Amino acid sequence: MSRPFAVLLLASAASLSARAAVVVSPDPQTEFKSVADRLHSTVIVVRARAAVAVPTGNDAEGIMQTPSFGTGVLIGDGLAITTLHTVGAVLPGRMAAWTEIEALLQDSAPVGAKIIGWFPELDLAVLRLAETPSTAPVALASEVPATGERLLAMGADDDVVSVVGVTLAAARGDQLILTSARRVDSRYWGGPIFDIHGRLVGITVPSVTPKAVSALAIGALLERIRAQ
Repeated sequence: MSRPFAVLLLASAASLSARAAVVVSPDPQTEFKSVADRLHSTVIVVRARAAVAVPTGNDAEGIMQTPSFGTGVLIGDGLAITTLHTVGAVLPGRMAAWTEIEALLQDSAPVGAKIIGWFPELDLAVLRLAETPSTAPVALASEVPATGERLLAMGADDDVVSVVGVTLAAARGDQLILTSARRVDSRYWGGPIFDIHGRLVGITVPSVTPKAVSALAIGALLERIRAQ
């Protein structure tokens, strides 16, 4: 019987810039701990102010501003990917971006960002940051992982980066179907999935069961943006 995949937490004692790897489960896989230590700085917190309709009486609605938080990943050239619902919404006939969109990086103050690519069918958005981070860009995998391959999913929550092991159960078009001995909750949505070589193989998307958009699809999205 195989052991449950190791879970790591990258925790900060005081701030984003102070994150360090802490192993919280027994018998961790050294290779994946190395990947987590090397690439956790690519994981960011994305926050914005969302406009939410609320009832005000007499069948009328008002608009309330509410904070919106999510995970994202730096992909180089001052760009990042996150979940679309974190930074905007699809309304009848148009897209609506939330206000005060910014990225929380590990080595700087919050950086403003704007949406340059909308992909509602995948619940993903591409952001351009007001400042280009010094973090080295991630390398996109050029092929889909093999079925049964073990991977590493990362997610952010303020000053903590959570890392959980996942396994590829199946690949269906642009979608990766994943399994995990641990819960892959909303902290991971919009966050990266890396293989043992540190290549980005997918971005986790909202789902009851773990799913991700493949790096091949992400590469195609970026090409569409560059062609605009």
